[in-house]
Amino acid sequence: MHAYLIDPENRTVEITDVGDAGNNIDKNFGDLARDYIKPERGGLDAARINDHRDYVWVADFAFTGPQCIAYRIDGCIHPLAGRSVIIGCGEFGETQSPEVSVDWLRENIQWLGLKNCRVDQFESVGPHGEFRVELKVVLEPVANH
Repeated sequence: MHAYLIDPENRTVEITDVGDAGNNIDKNFGDLARDYIKPERGGLDAARINDHRDYVWVADFAFTGPQCIAYRIDGCIHPLAGRSVIIGCGEFGETQSPEVSVDWLRENIQWLGLKNCRVDQFESVGPHGEFRVELKVVLEPVANH
């Protein structure tokens, strides 16, 4: 089984072996993700990148900057920041290799580079009186970069 490692600072996408499917695969993947991403605080978060149940795992607080190295993956609605890992998920939630190929990923990633970053928070009340919080990632050019 394999996963993809994304390093936006060096603009690389690499394949890595996660081990054989089985009882330890989720632990193996969790260890790989934490060791590669190295979140400074908090944990990891995931975003689905396609209809094949492939997910990109990133640091929870990657956009709390003031600056980040950002990128986009076609199919993922939000920009992403920092090192990340892509893994697949089976029909019943089991960890598996991604469905997309490494070649597809390399062709469908846009490197955005160093950005000033922040997360704006909007609070509102929904139609049934429920409290809502929406977050919007804002990326701006870095002066003289």
